[in-house]
Amino acid sequence: MLRPKVQPMLSDDVRDALFALERAMWAAATRYDPDFQETRFAQDFLEFGRSGWVYTRAQTILPEGAPIDATLTGLHARPLSLEHVQLVYDCAVRDADGVVRHAHRSSLWSRLGDRWVMRFHQATPYEPSDLGSPTHPPSSFPRRREPTGARGKAKDPGVPRPRERQLGQRRQAALDGVRPDRRWRARRRAA
Repeated sequence: MLRPKVQPMLSDDVRDALFALERAMWAAATRYDPDFQETRFAQDFLEFGRSGWVYTRAQTILPEGAPIDATLTGLHARPLSLEHVQLVYDCAVRDADGVVRHAHRSSLWSRLGDRWVMRFHQATPYEPSDLGSPTHPPSSFPRRREPTGARGKAKDPGVPRPRERQLGQRRQAALDGVRPDRRWRARRRAA
């Protein structure tokens, strides 16, 4: 018998400590502190930067740098297990030229003994819309389509229903001159 998975609980103290650590990564006083960086980046740390570059732990530990003008919003913790927590949030960073760059960010934190270390970080650039930036709590993750009709069928005319999809496949097969159930064989032979 399969047991349902239970979502691990995260105490308020642990959540607040992780939020403080994530914010500390953006503060010049701690971000450029060698002791802080050595104890907070895991040995196998990896980052996918907003630029698309991949950074290792050695490339991420910085002895000095300019202050970072960053605003973190929508900070949300997702416990993955008792020892691993994912933090997701939006970030707006103002560079030296005054240009604001937005990114959806995700950090994976792991507990090592009595301390937390960042194991992975990813930034995905985005441009905010007039509606504002999406937030990250699970209840507000964007959905592809929302069922609104009876029996959970989508009323969006752009989304084909299963019967329409099947008829579309048959029409395409007729145009190709192949029976629908034999299309994969015809494609395989052509390849």
